[in-house]
Amino acid sequence: VDGTVYYVSANGSEDGNGTKENPWNSVAKAAALVPANQNSTIFVQAGTYTETQPIILKSGVNLIGENKEN
Repeated sequence: VDGTVYYVSANGSEDGNGTKENPWNSVAKAAALVPANQNSTIFVQAGTYTETQPIILKSGVNLIGENKEN
């Protein structure tokens, strides 16, 4: 991953800043805030997410999920 990595966690916060230490709590929030065309990645940690907003990824934003073993 070349650009900035932003984090989403089921235990994150709506008021998070997208860092590993202070992740957002929804993929839609991350998708709305991560800037376009900077080769950024949204890393979604394992968990259950109930998304209530559309998830629209901007150009140059990657979305990956944490591996789950089972």
